[in-house]
Amino acid sequence: MSSYDEVNRLLRRAEKFRKDAISSCSEGYYDIACFYAEQAVQLRIKAYMLKNLGFMPRVHDVRDLLSTIYKYTNDERVREFVNRNRSSLKDLEEGYTETRYGTTEYTEEDAKECLNIMEELFNLVVV
Repeated sequence: MSSYDEVNRLLRRAEKFRKDAISSCSEGYYDIACFYAEQAVQLRIKAYMLKNLGFMPRVHDVRDLLSTIYKYTNDERVREFVNRNRSSLKDLEEGYTETRYGTTEYTEEDAKECLNIMEELFNLVVV
């Protein structure tokens, strides 16, 4: 499979997770909405990295992925975004692990925060 095909596959998956996150939130599945939002973001960032940096690291932490983008591009928008949204990014990452392994209950407000940061990241990381 070519890297072009891989990028497109990652983008399709990211968009499906994005739509499922929105749908899950509207249906009241707030924990699932957070999980899907994190997956959407992770795949979107990895598609960007593969297309623009030529590689895709095997890490899952969104903040680490964004730091890697900044390291290679020096894009100040990325650094500023991480600094401005550190708490929301941490919550998004925890949405992934807590939904899979924890017992945390998520509220509509939690889910909407995850969806908002997801949309902001989709606008920041344009593939």
